[in-house]
Amino acid sequence: TNNKDTASLFVREALRLTPKVTLNLELQATRHAFSMRHDEVRGISWDTTYHFLSPRIGLNWNMNDQWNLYAQANKTESEPTFNNVWDPENPADQSTDPTEHFASYDPATNRYTDPYAKPELLTSFELGAGYVHGATRLKMNVYRMQFRDEFVYAGGLDSDGVPITTNAGESLHEGIEFEASGRLPGEVDLSGYLAVSRDVLEQDTILSPDGAGGFYVIDYSGNRIALF
Repeated sequence: TNNKDTASLFVREALRLTPKVTLNLELQATRHAFSMRHDEVRGISWDTTYHFLSPRIGLNWNMNDQWNLYAQANKTESEPTFNNVWDPENPADQSTDPTEHFASYDPATNRYTDPYAKPELLTSFELGAGYVHGATRLKMNVYRMQFRDEFVYAGGLDSDGVPITTNAGESLHEGIEFEASGRLPGEVDLSGYLAVSRDVLEQDTILSPDGAGGFYVIDYSGNRIALF
């Protein structure tokens, strides 16, 4: 039996600095409490709690009736899934020592805490411009998303055929996006989207068993992130 209780509190404020400039502020606090009970196979139970504080600041400038510029900075975290912490249906997890997944153990209750699966930490920046004139709309956006402990595809599938993911060290997503839409003669609407991105593992190493009781280091730093 898996349980997850979430509580969230947020505050937002939009400040009109000038008739054409708006400053947007946001702060969100989140708490996630995870637990697993009634494991009929091994009797294992575990608990963990994640606390996040996510600030965001944005600025929008309406230069005139057609053009606007905007910028945004954001810092946030997201919790692992249950399967990233411990998957009771995965034969690989069921056959391993739970201390490979958790840092703390209480033998009196057979309960584990402090999982090694870490939350994702994201710091992102965006800068963009928009243009509107009648049915014609143009938008350009550049972004940089710096992750620590992002969950990325690790190779292989679990027992349900779902790709296995694991925390990477540091990863980067950056790129530029274009959107355009307009109306052609004959009441025909045409729209398009184009994006160019760079998605790489900036710093990521894993330990792989060498077959002799030891490990060797595999360095994935500099590789493109799978499925990007």
